[in-house]
Amino acid sequence: MTKVGLAFGHAASNYGDIAINEGVQAMCAASDDLDLHRVAVLRLRDAYSDALFDSLRDGSAGVRVIITDDDADAEAALLARYLREPSAFLSDAGFDDVDLVALNSGEHLFEAENGANTLDLIWRVLPAIAAAEAGLAAVQMPATVGPFRTAFGTQIIETLRAATQLSTREDNSFDYLVDSFGAEPARLLDPAFFCDASGEGEPTRTGNEFPARVGLVLRLENFGLRAGKQRSAQISARMRTSGHRDSKAFGAFRDIARRLAERGTQITLIVQTMADRGLTQNLHDDLAEQFPDQIRVADPGSLHGFRRVLGEQELVIASRFHACILAIAEGVPAIGTYTPSHGPKMPGLYRSLGFPEGAVIIGDRIAESVGEEVLAVLPAAMDGFARVQGRVQELKADAVGWLDRPETRRPRGAGPLADDRLALMHELLRFSAARSDDDRDQKLRSMQRRVRTLEDRVDVLQALAGSPAQSSPAGSAPSAD
Repeated sequence: MTKVGLAFGHAASNYGDIAINEGVQAMCAASDDLDLHRVAVLRLRDAYSDALFDSLRDGSAGVRVIITDDDADAEAALLARYLREPSAFLSDAGFDDVDLVALNSGEHLFEAENGANTLDLIWRVLPAIAAAEAGLAAVQMPATVGPFRTAFGTQIIETLRAATQLSTREDNSFDYLVDSFGAEPARLLDPAFFCDASGEGEPTRTGNEFPARVGLVLRLENFGLRAGKQRSAQISARMRTSGHRDSKAFGAFRDIARRLAERGTQITLIVQTMADRGLTQNLHDDLAEQFPDQIRVADPGSLHGFRRVLGEQELVIASRFHACILAIAEGVPAIGTYTPSHGPKMPGLYRSLGFPEGAVIIGDRIAESVGEEVLAVLPAAMDGFARVQGRVQELKADAVGWLDRPETRRPRGAGPLADDRLALMHELLRFSAARSDDDRDQKLRSMQRRVRTLEDRVDVLQALAGSPAQSSPAGSAPSAD
C-alpha cells in the first residue's frame, strides 16, 4: 500500500470542513492502493477533537498536532525552523514513513487584502516543500484557489506548481489557474462528494410537482475565512443587535421561505456550523409567527446527523457550499445561493456540474428578486437532478483516476524550490517584523488610554475632595506642602 500523509486535517465546528476529512479518506479507499496513514493538524481545540477523530473513524490514520502554543511569536519561530529544516516538519508531522504527501482540500489558498493570512499560506505550502526535499511526491487535493494580489501570492502558486500535482474542486478556480498562471490543474470535485449517503431517514418522495419538504441552510454575508476573524466578529456583533434583520441573507431566505410555506411546504432550517445558529434561530422566530406548523430548526450536533437531515428533504437551498455538496451526495437536489464575499466556489461548483443557473447570487439584490429567481430555478433543479448526479459520478471517477496516475505520484524534486524557500523565509521575516511594529503601536496606544483614564479619575477624586489641582507659577518650584 502507498501510505499517505495529509496536511492539514480540518478540526472545526463546520460540518463542511469535517466532511472534507472523511471525503479524502474515502477517496484514498476508492483508489487502487492508497492508505491514509497519518493526518497532521495545525491546531486542535478540545471542542473540535471529537469531530476530527469521528471523521477519520473508518480508517487507521494517526493524528499529529503541530502547533500546541497559542503564542504568535512561537508559531513564527516554528515555521521559520521548518523552512530551514523541512525534514524536521516531516518528523514532527509523523510523515517519516509516508510515500505521498497530500495537501488538504479547502478554501485557504487565497491572499487576504490586508495580508492577514500570510503565515497560513506559508504553512499551506510547507508540506509540499518538505516532500520535495525528501524526494516524496505531493499532491494538492481539489481546492478553491485565488485571488492572489501580490508577488508573494504569485510565489505561493509557483511553489505549489513546482512541488505538487495541482487540482481544483470547481470550474472558477480551474479557469483562474489556467488564465492567470498558465497552470494545468486537474479539474475534479470536492472530496465531500465521496462521503457515503447516511442511509438513514431516506425520504418518501411525494411525487408532487412542488417539493413537500425543503431544507434551508443559511450563511451571513461578509463573514468567514475570506472576511477574516476581526471583520467576521464585527459583522456578527452588528447583526446580532438587529436580530440579523439587517442581513441580506436574512431577507433573502425569509422571502424564499415565505414563498415555499405559502405553497404548503414543510421547511427545515438546518444549522451547518455554530456561526449560523443565531441567524437561523432569528429567522425561525420571525417565520414561526405566520407559519407555526411549517417551520422548524434542526441543529444536528454531528456531521452524520447533518447529512441525515439533508437526506430527509426533497430539496435543499443553501448558502453553505458543503450543504449543497452533501445534499447531492444524499440524493437530494440542491440550489446554491451566494454573495461575492463568499468567494468563487459556489458558482464554480454549479458550472462544474453543468447546471450554472443552480447558483443564485444574493449580493446587494432586494430579497424579492432573489426569492423569485430561486423559485424559477426550482423546476430545473428537480427535473434535471439525474444529469447532475451523472456529472458527479464522472468527476468522481476522474478524481480516483487522477490519484492512481503514475504522473500524479511522481516526486517533483527539490531543485527548483531552493529560491522559493528563501523567498518564503524573507516574507515570513517581513511579516513578523511588521506584526511586531503593530504590536508595539497597539501597546503604546493602550498605555496612553490607561494614562488618560487615570488622569480622569484623579480629576474626579480631586473634585469630590474639593481640592482642584493647582498649577505652579512659571519658574517657581512646587509647594512642599
